[in-house]
Amino acid sequence: MSDLLEPYQVASHDKLDPSFVRDPSWTPYTAVVYVLAVNTDMVSLEDAPKTWLDLADPKWQGQIASARADNSGSAMQQLQTVLTVYGDEGWDKYTEMAKNFIFTDSSGAVPRYIADGEASMGLTLEDNAFEYINGGAPMGVILLSDGTVATPDGVALVKGGPNPDGGKVFLDWAMSKSTQELLANEIGRRAIHTEVAPPPGAPDLTTVTLVDVKPLDDFGGTEEVLAKWRTAIGE
Repeated sequence: MSDLLEPYQVASHDKLDPSFVRDPSWTPYTAVVYVLAVNTDMVSLEDAPKTWLDLADPKWQGQIASARADNSGSAMQQLQTVLTVYGDEGWDKYTEMAKNFIFTDSSGAVPRYIADGEASMGLTLEDNAFEYINGGAPMGVILLSDGTVATPDGVALVKGGPNPDGGKVFLDWAMSKSTQELLANEIGRRAIHTEVAPPPGAPDLTTVTLVDVKPLDDFGGTEEVLAKWRTAIGE
């Protein structure tokens, strides 16, 4: 990306979580965490699945909402997580889980299904779940302990842009403690700034195994993965 982006070190660089700093050409903005969201009027957090393998329990048949991997980047990343964690057994494990899934057309629909009671739980992004939780939905979130993904999204300067000085001011603002607190408290995003607490009610990331998912090429590429995914879900 060096031909597109202009490296810039934000004023708060020394306060950023180094585990999310991947490339000098862009700055990690927030950590995107994948969770199991649960309708707590239907299933208590104590009784809900705690691992990916728990999702395959037949008692959850027709109760787990998931976006389609051929229509959602987050659903594809969830699939990659299973394949990364379980290696050669990954496809067999996912096939068993998928027997319990209700597939939605978009990742944004998953928390709506859960909040409306169309599914008792579902795989979604943490901030999507907190949008409903903060709106009063009877919902909680679980980090699946055998493999949780927390990936950074980013902000950057475009190389040769018309207003680089203004861009630097914006990046400094975006990564300031006050802005990162706003993102955590109002939007439910995990801050990259180390002096900012997680969103209220968010579970502790240190209690689970964080996974760096393998790229799609490691599993044969996008088309091969999607073909195997369609077979796994019975299409």
